[in-house]
Amino acid sequence: MMYRETFADEVGHIRKSFEMLEVNLGCSSQWPPVSAILLVIVNLLYSEFNWHAVLGVWKDACRELMSSKLFLKLLEAMLKTGNRMNVGTSCGGAMAFKLEALLKFTYVEGTDGKPRCSTS
Repeated sequence: MMYRETFADEVGHIRKSFEMLEVNLGCSSQWPPVSAILLVIVNLLYSEFNWHAVLGVWKDACRELMSSKLFLKLLEAMLKTGNRMNVGTSCGGAMAFKLEALLKFTYVEGTDGKPRCSTS
């Protein structure tokens, strides 16, 4: 591939090449043009945003959360509570649950009708 003087020239050259390829191959109109997809990929690759740093922060946060004993105790308490609530049903002996299920606990009432936990 020939090197262009500026990034805009290089993207323009690639766009023209893919437009010609689309015409020659007769790409279906139901899909986005290949040049549009390529332009997004090239912009992401050449952007000044440091994706490796962001992914590193996420990995560190996940590692810290998974090693947290308090978080593990909280999840264990949630599982035991759910099993107590579902005793006698097919869901009563659960050994695990999906973390998305925690989003359903926006409001929990006790037996006296008073709110016990509100996460919203």
